[in-house]
Amino acid sequence: MGGQTDPRSPDAPLEKCEAMEKIYNVLGKKWMGPIVDVLRQRPAHFTEIATTISISKRMLSARLKELSEIGVVERDESEGEILYSLTEAGKELGASLDLLRDWAIEHMMD
Repeated sequence: MGGQTDPRSPDAPLEKCEAMEKIYNVLGKKWMGPIVDVLRQRPAHFTEIATTISISKRMLSARLKELSEIGVVERDESEGEILYSLTEAGKELGASLDLLRDWAIEHMMD
């Protein structure tokens, strides 16, 4: 790599870990994982998401905004219908969440 440390390496300078810290800070918030899981199944209306995971509309609105701001969720409005879906980046994130879930089940469950 021409003398540069791979930012994914455990030997990377701490400032290179900023991206990891940012995603942990977002995904570590309550409801983020369940929202992404719902949208991994298919695009959904706001009320469908709220009903499926029993989240308040105010909280869902805030979480969808945060996920949209980091490029994970997109809002599509056509013919008066609003659907939320994962972006390509969101789909990639979903695959990473599967790995984390598998690890947690193997190593953190009694």
